[in-house]
Amino acid sequence: MGHKTLKELTEDPFLRTLEGRDELQPMTIQRTAGFLAQSLTTLLEWREAGKRPPGWYGEGKNIRYPLGELRRFVREELEKAERMQAPQPAPTAPPEKTSAVEKVKQIAGKDAVKGFGFGDVKMSGGEKRTKVRHDSHAQFLSVGAPNDEWVFLMVPSAYPAQTVRRPVDLIASLDMDPDTLVDAECEQLSLESYGEALAAFVRAEGAAERKLRAGELPPPDPDKPPAKPIREGRVKP
Repeated sequence: MGHKTLKELTEDPFLRTLEGRDELQPMTIQRTAGFLAQSLTTLLEWREAGKRPPGWYGEGKNIRYPLGELRRFVREELEKAERMQAPQPAPTAPPEKTSAVEKVKQIAGKDAVKGFGFGDVKMSGGEKRTKVRHDSHAQFLSVGAPNDEWVFLMVPSAYPAQTVRRPVDLIASLDMDPDTLVDAECEQLSLESYGEALAAFVRAEGAAERKLRAGELPPPDPDKPPAKPIREGRVKP
């Protein structure tokens, strides 16, 4: 599949979700990467270069991006792409020869959206946002094909030594405390992979609970993220 059009970018469900929320809401680097369809390495390079997206603060695992800054960044990038894609007036006479510089300008205008990262390799697993074909997580679950994908935050269990992670809808994760998600990872999963990951987590959590009742396991760490969003029901599909 080719690069997404400007209209498709504007209608991206993960970008639309950023609208209408508290501008000061802090976003972890993992969630920021998921919403911008970029890798953590790319965000690191941007921070070191002192450029987009602006407004980040903190260091190490505690780096945060204010949601309002991300929203403005997305809007500016889409507006920039729209200007570059605007039709240019036809020349009065065809040029005798197209210079190398002009060729670069033509390519940049044609594929301006490339600079925002959409349609390219995303995150650490090499997934592509082009496989996200639904407007919501609920639609993905109800009518998604096995190979359709959605973006999830892989949330660690609160039980010690529990390595299986719970896949949480990235949009729903906006209602989770970012300070409890410093060890969460962002992944793009197919419907089939999501079902397998969730089933594995449920089995592992059940086994951990049985061991806890039998006194074979220490209680869950209260500093680990909760298994569910802390303000359920706020996100609408």
